[in-house]
Amino acid sequence: MNFRPLLLLLLLFTGCGAPKQTAPQFNSASQLKPPLPELPSMEWSGRAFGTTYSIVITSPPPAVKQDDLSAAAEKILQRIDKQISSYRDDSEISTFSAARSTEWFAVSPEVVTLVEEARSISEKTGGAFDITVAPLVRLWKFGKSRDALVTPALPSDDAVNQARQKVGYTKLETRRDPPALRKSDPELSVDLSAIGEGHAVDAIGDAFEALGISNYLIELGGEIRARGQSPHGRAWRAGIERPSLLERELECAVELKDMDLATSGNYRNYYEVNGTRYSHIIDARTGRPVEHTLAAVSVIAPRTTYADALATAMMIIGPQDAMALATREKVAALLIVRKGDGFEVRATPESEAIRVKD
Repeated sequence: MNFRPLLLLLLLFTGCGAPKQTAPQFNSASQLKPPLPELPSMEWSGRAFGTTYSIVITSPPPAVKQDDLSAAAEKILQRIDKQISSYRDDSEISTFSAARSTEWFAVSPEVVTLVEEARSISEKTGGAFDITVAPLVRLWKFGKSRDALVTPALPSDDAVNQARQKVGYTKLETRRDPPALRKSDPELSVDLSAIGEGHAVDAIGDAFEALGISNYLIELGGEIRARGQSPHGRAWRAGIERPSLLERELECAVELKDMDLATSGNYRNYYEVNGTRYSHIIDARTGRPVEHTLAAVSVIAPRTTYADALATAMMIIGPQDAMALATREKVAALLIVRKGDGFEVRATPESEAIRVKD
């Protein structure tokens, strides 16, 4: 759905913010230390939501078959795609957005839950994060309307103000029984891309745990849910890349056990006009692309859905407000901020316990 900085699912040995004179070699920890014994595992990958996913299960229950698990995961992904994809005209959310009615519109319970979770993040950011921002995204020529080969003309102030009139999470209502959505403005549209991948990861993880699977890692588009132990008999490790268009360079590594990781960044999906960079990250309060120095953010939290939405929200509000939000929410967060020609890492105290130092 939205671009996420690439996560390196390796057994990384470096710590966050380590000085680098050249691009590091992505060696595994086993090259530096005696290898840990391998536990039985199963692993597979695929494509969904316009991106890739990978799944690793450690010490699976004897009765569990990989083909059955793979089929179950695919079924969940297809169900969620049918519910919330903004690239499918027949999805529930696309159909709701296209409807020019202010009556209640029946949707799946999952969609109602996602909208309510997104509204919670909107309230915590003063409306900066807003799942009804699609008219502004289209106006600035991102999303489905983006043509990477064409530099678009910048919208006028009047056009921005007109599009802002069609945006506002407070214009969207939810009902749980029976599950439905309602908009007070018939022009309102909803895009759940900023929370959908995290939700899909959680849905697969919940299904696995219902089958008695307690050791696994699920990664979809850079969003990760990690439970139990890796095939090496320890917590899972993931590396977070330094923002770069030219090469893969490791910024830091984190250790995950029964925690989820989501990332968001603005350093690849952008265009330039007259020397000014315009990012795909749109602040619904201003109607314009963000202009702050935050390049990427990673959030570690108990649920991927929450981490996914919070990471996007932090990218919208900028480094100072993002750090304050993470502190209030008591979540581990790593912010990569532009500083001169380079970057600096800012971290919450909660992240210190999971940053890899060895």
